[in-house]
Amino acid sequence: MNIKFIFCLLCLIYLFGIGCQPETTRYENVLTNYDLDQYDYFVDLPDHFWGHINQVSVQSDRITALGRALFYDPRLSINDRISCSSCHEQKLAFADGLRFSSGVFNEQTSRNSMSLVNPGLSVKHFWDIEANGLLQAVMLPIQNHVEMGIRDLSSIKDHLEATDFYSDLFFQVFGNTQNSEITEENISLALTHFVGSLQSYQSKFDEGLPIDFVNFTVSENNGREIFFNKGNCEHCHESPLMTRNWSMTANIGLDMDYQDEGWSNGKFKIPTLRNIELTAPYMHDGRFSTLEQVIEHYDHGVQNHPNLSWALTDPLSSTKKPKKLNLTDTEKEDLVAFLKTLTDNKFISDPKFSNPFK
Repeated sequence: MNIKFIFCLLCLIYLFGIGCQPETTRYENVLTNYDLDQYDYFVDLPDHFWGHINQVSVQSDRITALGRALFYDPRLSINDRISCSSCHEQKLAFADGLRFSSGVFNEQTSRNSMSLVNPGLSVKHFWDIEANGLLQAVMLPIQNHVEMGIRDLSSIKDHLEATDFYSDLFFQVFGNTQNSEITEENISLALTHFVGSLQSYQSKFDEGLPIDFVNFTVSENNGREIFFNKGNCEHCHESPLMTRNWSMTANIGLDMDYQDEGWSNGKFKIPTLRNIELTAPYMHDGRFSTLEQVIEHYDHGVQNHPNLSWALTDPLSSTKKPKKLNLTDTEKEDLVAFLKTLTDNKFISDPKFSNPFK
């Protein structure tokens, strides 16, 4: 038997073996005795959240629990490889730790995955504020050809009905309505409820607000003073949500020539800083891998773009050049220490937000 024949035979065996591997399967994730009433998603937010209360009824609890299952289920992608949670991991405050994410066919996204922290309080979503409201925002990644790849949303019904549990879950949730079927509208509603329930409000910062931050270290309090005063960071990252207006965009002088124009001329959505310690890398393109690099940018690296946010310009400059903070090394360390007080460890470990398929 010659070597060439053996080589060809081995190649055929290898290819046949690859072809016979089970697909990243539609049926591996099974929910057995999934209790839609297991968790109470009602949250009575602290007073410093402006009295915003998440009014969730028992029926809404069930919709939210259904949305939790859908959020973690790769059946919502064209080839059953990618779920919403693939780019939004709970332990990373529902970011993914990557500069760019990989979609259903391993093609990379063009922007960094934003963390999902208090998204229900937001008006616009995504870096370019493309989505108006959560109902639209939760479905766009499913339809995106890079991310989850389902152009025809009606095909999701076939994916979900192929299980032995989704039809029953949808009936439990929507059975007292005229439409209890697996539909695009019901999927969107369930996902919206779950994503909207991802509320972070139990950080060290939240604990410190009503007690004048006596729980902070000296370094953390120094960093807080820099954040709210010398750095004027609150102009865009207003307490307590640590963002502003939830639909506001800004050009922060990352470049003079933006390859990605964002919403308009280098303007991108201002993200929340809550859980910022966990959501690296930073910016729409993930260019900064650490908080220290972000601070260096705002300290002396802001570019003099003609569309630069006025909050980043020097008020004493007649030409509105970017201002420099000129922070000392200690001040930079203190600012990082303060930003880490925004981490909500209860949020990233709460079982009601976890993967039910585990």
